[in-house]
Parts: sequence; C-alpha cells; structure tokens
Amino acid sequence: MNMTQNPFEVIEERLDRMESLLHEIKNAPPSVTQELPDRCGLKDACIETDLSESKIYKAVMDREIPFKKYGRRLVFSRKALQEWVRERTIKPATPDTVMTERLARIARKRL
Repeated sequence: MNMTQNPFEVIEERLDRMESLLHEIKNAPPSVTQELPDRCGLKDACIETDLSESKIYKAVMDREIPFKKYGRRLVFSRKALQEWVRERTIKPATPDTVMTERLARIARKRL
C-alpha cells in the first residue's frame, strides 16, 4: 500500500475485488461434490434414518433394519437404509381417502 493513498480507496478496491470474486463464485457452474461411500457406521446410519443410536440398536436386534456385522462392528449400506426409510414412509392421506374411510367406518357401525 502506498502511504499517500487514501485508506478508504484501498478499502473500496478490496471490497470491489471481493465483490467480483463472490459474483464469479455465485455464477460458476456447480462443482462435482464428493459422493459419500455406500458403507457407513452407526453414526452415519443415525443421520441417514433420523433415528437415535438406541433405536438403531433396537431395530438391529429385532432384525428390522438392513445391516451387516464385521466382528462386533455394525455396518450399514446407505442405499439400503434410504430404501428402508422410503418403504416405511407413510404417504399423507388425500381428502377423498379420509372421507371414504369415515363413511366405511360409519357403515360398519350400522351393520
């Protein structure tokens, strides 16, 4: 920095450079993100399924969740976990379905 240069001009130049760099980053094509490996441990399984460690252990004990054991270590497949979650996800009921179920319940009571 030149001692005779106005410090506010220096700051403005730096801000302009930062602004142009941010603009380049914003308009750059998305970079290829590193794909996670399919095999994961207990902590990653908790993140994938949004379940606590104790619930994962219980599901393993009941053989409800896909897993493998290597020695004493539990290993999960991310793809298998995602499919397991997808299979257990309940679809929201449509208004027609709700009304049909109510009418069926009323009809059963009357029989």
